[in-house]
Amino acid sequence: NQKLEETRILSVSADRMEIQQISPAQRPMQPIKPKVLFNTVASLLLGLVLAFSLPFYLQVMDSRVHTDMDVFKSTGLHTLSVVRLYK
Repeated sequence: NQKLEETRILSVSADRMEIQQISPAQRPMQPIKPKVLFNTVASLLLGLVLAFSLPFYLQVMDSRVHTDMDVFKSTGLHTLSVVRLYK
């Protein structure tokens, strides 16, 4: 009911609006074209940046323990033994 009233008010106020044209639209002198060379170079650079930075970022953010040296670095304690996972 309230939505219906809001819609009615908006339609009445839209009828009373005065719209003026500031300046007529002008046709551009040259057609607008995609910048193929720029887009290609930008895509290649972005791809290279992501290709080299994403693995580095994932390696730095990996907080899992992979070796006994990781245990020593994080806790300062030496490991007594290691249980290997065999598949």
